[in-house]
Amino acid sequence: MFHKIIIHAIALCFAGLLPLQVSYAQLPAGSYQRSCTECATEDSQLTCNCKNRSGTKLSTSIEYTACTANSIWNENGVLKCYSVPTDSMPQGSYRQTCGSCDDSGSKLTCHCRKKDGNWTSSSVWYLPCADNSVWNDNGALKCTLRGSAWGTCRNVQVGSARVSAECRKINGTWATSSVSTTCDGAFSNCDGTLTCGECP
Repeated sequence: MFHKIIIHAIALCFAGLLPLQVSYAQLPAGSYQRSCTECATEDSQLTCNCKNRSGTKLSTSIEYTACTANSIWNENGVLKCYSVPTDSMPQGSYRQTCGSCDDSGSKLTCHCRKKDGNWTSSSVWYLPCADNSVWNDNGALKCTLRGSAWGTCRNVQVGSARVSAECRKINGTWATSSVSTTCDGAFSNCDGTLTCGECP
């Protein structure tokens, strides 16, 4: 008799007459799992019952395939997330942990996940950056400068008009210098001076 009941319940699930429960391990990751229940995915949609601030459960859905990994949350009963950066934006590993980015043509601003799981807004002026070099450093967008200067310069700061850094001199001491972000070539360290192009 017990086995007949189990078989009948399974048949009802496949017929769509009973809800088919999905474990959280099978669902997209995100903090929404702490306040949302009865979640299920179908095609690209995630649907849950999520609590709002008054404790009432609301049915809500989101296209989770457009979300950055581990970024879905419950905002007052509504599922939200940080969207995946578009293909036209700078390339780099940041795309795995940052989302809802804005690209001005020279400045990239995103929401990025920190090591503690929280998210924060960060920006980087990317024109001086090497290709495919933007990354997320614990919530802060950073990049690698084009050229050989990266190996012998530290504390690189990229602003809207200037790139500054401390660069090691031949005698082993460090010197601070800067160069315009309009540099089209590679950045070099010329005996402690950050330089656009090759050293003279």
